[in-house]
Amino acid sequence: MRKCVTRSRTIQICSLLSPVVLGFVLTQAALAQTTPQQRFVISINPNADKVKSGAIWLYSFSYYGLQKLQLATIENGVALLPLDTENLKRELKPHPNTNGYVIALQIGEHLWYRTPNIQPDVFWGVLPGAVKSLGQATPLSAGETRLILPAPAKRHVTLRYLDGRPAANANVAVSIYLWDSNPCAAHIGLPLGHFRTDKLGTIEVLAPLGAL
Repeated sequence: MRKCVTRSRTIQICSLLSPVVLGFVLTQAALAQTTPQQRFVISINPNADKVKSGAIWLYSFSYYGLQKLQLATIENGVALLPLDTENLKRELKPHPNTNGYVIALQIGEHLWYRTPNIQPDVFWGVLPGAVKSLGQATPLSAGETRLILPAPAKRHVTLRYLDGRPAANANVAVSIYLWDSNPCAAHIGLPLGHFRTDKLGTIEVLAPLGAL
């Protein structure tokens, strides 16, 4: 008889918990579906394959520091860009005296595309447009946007000493310029890798056009 009572109580407790758990799952699913997002399909050059993997980053900078936030991952050419700007502000926590924002798209470890600096008074209203400005954007069906990035260029940089001699066999770290408006005027960039100059002091860097 006791076994029957225990069993009936167990069934009763489970029956009470099940609607609660089910309601939580349904609520989470509903929130995921209602979160505003922009779907991007990303490739390099019109005839190139989709970008296999990467990330889209948001940077904010001021005299007091640099903040960054990963906006989206790129998987098999697809990135889901969140559009809830109030939530993004809470996550990024930009400084009250922020001077500007930059969107950077990273492919692999050493390939970067970045927007020009965007003024803080307009940035949050042009977030999707900022990502589109990285390449050629075309609307697709179902609200998707195809983004074709320009092919990186072979860029040659020659280093010389003050007396004009080539800086041969020198190890050089190269990055895309990002920010140096800080108390130490230190340059912080998006890393393109480490290179070694040839006998003429020259290195070849594969990168989009822009300041290094």
